[in-house]
Amino acid sequence: MGRLTAGALVLTLLALLAGPAPAAAQEPQTLDFTLEHGGLARSYTLTVPAQYDPAHPAPLLIALHPFGSSGKALRALSGLDALAGQDGFLVAYPDSADLYWDDSRPRPNWFPEPQPIDDLGFLSALIDDVSARYTIDPTRVVLAGQGAGGTLAYAAACGMPERFAGVAVVGATLWDYHLSTCPPESGPVRLLIVFGAQDASAPLNDPDALTLAEARRVTPAPGVEPRRINLAGTLAFWVARFGCQPVALVGSEQRIVASTGPCPDGGSVTLALLPGVGANWARAGDYALNQTGFDISTLLADFLLREVSAEELAASLAAAQAPAGALWGGIPRSYTLYVPRAYDPARAWPVIVALHGRSGNGAGMAYLSRFNELAEREGVIVVYPDGIDREWNYLPGTPGFPAEAGVDDVGFLTRLIADLGRDLALDAQRVYVMGFSNGGFMTQRLACDAPDTFAAFGSVAATLYPGFIDRCTGAPPVPIMLIHGTHDAVVRWEGAAIQGQIIALSMPDTAGFWAEHNRCAPEQVVHELVPKADPDAGTQVHRLSVGGCAGRGAVLYEVVAGGGHNLPGVIGRLDPAVAGAVNTDINTADELWAFFAAHPLGD
Repeated sequence: MGRLTAGALVLTLLALLAGPAPAAAQEPQTLDFTLEHGGLARSYTLTVPAQYDPAHPAPLLIALHPFGSSGKALRALSGLDALAGQDGFLVAYPDSADLYWDDSRPRPNWFPEPQPIDDLGFLSALIDDVSARYTIDPTRVVLAGQGAGGTLAYAAACGMPERFAGVAVVGATLWDYHLSTCPPESGPVRLLIVFGAQDASAPLNDPDALTLAEARRVTPAPGVEPRRINLAGTLAFWVARFGCQPVALVGSEQRIVASTGPCPDGGSVTLALLPGVGANWARAGDYALNQTGFDISTLLADFLLREVSAEELAASLAAAQAPAGALWGGIPRSYTLYVPRAYDPARAWPVIVALHGRSGNGAGMAYLSRFNELAEREGVIVVYPDGIDREWNYLPGTPGFPAEAGVDDVGFLTRLIADLGRDLALDAQRVYVMGFSNGGFMTQRLACDAPDTFAAFGSVAATLYPGFIDRCTGAPPVPIMLIHGTHDAVVRWEGAAIQGQIIALSMPDTAGFWAEHNRCAPEQVVHELVPKADPDAGTQVHRLSVGGCAGRGAVLYEVVAGGGHNLPGVIGRLDPAVAGAVNTDINTADELWAFFAAHPLGD
């Protein structure tokens, strides 16, 4: 054996003193399961940390997504898996049976023939199903829910507190019907309510919300729209139910945590009010949007599983608080995300951005469009962003409107795609955008301003704002699809003017603009009459495809003769007095996807 050199000897000694090299960190295991409950096949995704040992019972966190979203969407946005890997708990991300969780809300009139769904029973069955597969500590099963998932978490805190060591609700207050659907008596839990101080979906000072006293005088009835209870009333309900002392501020300098402390039977009520946070799931990281410094996932893990005190929560939140100026655009931005059950980060996924109309929001667009069904069928991620004040600002930088006028929605939507790409495997060549009504105007603005971010564009029930004509000058040709009804009473076929000033071109002029912008050949128009499913229906679809366009340019124009202000193929989800006749010979989601899929960016 040869002699070691001095350098080699030193290195050998150092290696021996240091011990064996640490093993590379193992990735958690993510599995999809289905169980039968209430006559339905119910699905959930389960993350099992690498250090799970069946000889040692592990905690379980169940995380409920908001309205219109999915378990895999919340998994991506929350980053809870990373914390599970650190602390060794399992995370279950169940999927609602429809767009919403059934928290005993009176049957909504706006769902066609809705049937009650036993979601509380599903949660109990889920716990049993996970416990049959893995060694779970029944004393450390906890529940968290966002938005509509939060209202189900409230129902669970009322109806089955014995199954949870702690419950956390993000961005939701009680509704009036909870007062009657909660059992008269049940045991307390450790309850945490996390609220964004700038959450527009449930504003702190909502004038339409009820006080607790007002809610107690309400008798929910079929056909009567439920009303939200304000945050103060929500806190008061739980304090009274658990027999706690009144809520007191903790860490009063920052005034972001309030707590009852332990209640007589071991429960507690704690509020974390987060400045600068909106309806989004606040999360630290290298994101362009919503940089408040807060991380809701860490907050939930601290409270539910590490069982830190209210004082410790206040201290950590105060340390994390970032100045309001850190927010891009100075205001939080929110959206509803749907990730299909088949999602696998091993490959890149196409994305559709779906923009709501004026007075709508992202969750409403998920309901209106039924794009989640397309997402599952075709393997597409869908994101439904929220406009500020329920509308999109497509005016900045057009004639008469300075570039800095109002909200920068072009900047928001392009940054949103970049942020989503940090948590999801997106195919940058297949990111598409569509919009309905006001969202259709915004979509056409994006066709001028963001042709490198979005591969193709779809505008439904919207014409062209004249200011786009100058704005689009010099922009490259793009693939664009237009769908419009000739009897649209909101965005009229013939266009619109105010005091002689044209604010919307006619639909034929809109199609003509895009054909000219894309340098198409006017003689290469193929006209197809879509067959009618019902010969007696009062609508008919004319499909016009314009050929000979330059570059990536393409124009597909679907005229719904007799059609109104709606998404063809989707019935019963808009007021007929506004929507008019809905054509059922085509389906908007399918039509758009066929066009989008044919036009990736690299095409």
